[in-house]
Amino acid sequence: MADDKLLHDAQRLLSTGKHSESIDRFSEYIVSGGEGEAALLGRGIAYLCADQADNAIRDFGAVIRMDTQNFLAYFYRGTAFIAREDYKEAVADLDRTLELRPDHGPAYLARGAVYAILGNKYEASRNIRTAMKLSYGQMHGLMLQDSALEVRLDRSMDFIRRGKGPDVITLTDDQTVRSARSVRE
Repeated sequence: MADDKLLHDAQRLLSTGKHSESIDRFSEYIVSGGEGEAALLGRGIAYLCADQADNAIRDFGAVIRMDTQNFLAYFYRGTAFIAREDYKEAVADLDRTLELRPDHGPAYLARGAVYAILGNKYEASRNIRTAMKLSYGQMHGLMLQDSALEVRLDRSMDFIRRGKGPDVITLTDDQTVRSARSVRE
């Protein structure tokens, strides 16, 4: 029988940015027979934060096999695909996230960033505008400290703002896209 203290310890380590230690604790919990879905999701997030996208994708895929309705597993796997620069898979997972949870602002923001990277100005603008309408507060959940995703989103938002590639995306008549970092604040 798994010790729930391991799971709580793993979650605490993840929340304090100790990703390697968190991965170890989640793994100990899983090996000891702990309930897999929460532990695999947590370990996947820790892998994502530790720039181990392939391991994160594996764990999120396992969660999806356990529960095809787990929108967070699709969302985080989509962000792991962004980190791996596999944008087709990222969009597919973000689309599935939004089918399951149409009000998930972070998924719109991430999908908008992908479309911006791909040069699809219309879809980037539409998704980012929707994300901003839903809630700035929801976007805090997207920003994982030290994650590859945060760097990718910042780069893509900066890319849009400076007008490199596609023209600067206008959200309203007088507002342009802010960087992901400024959305967090």
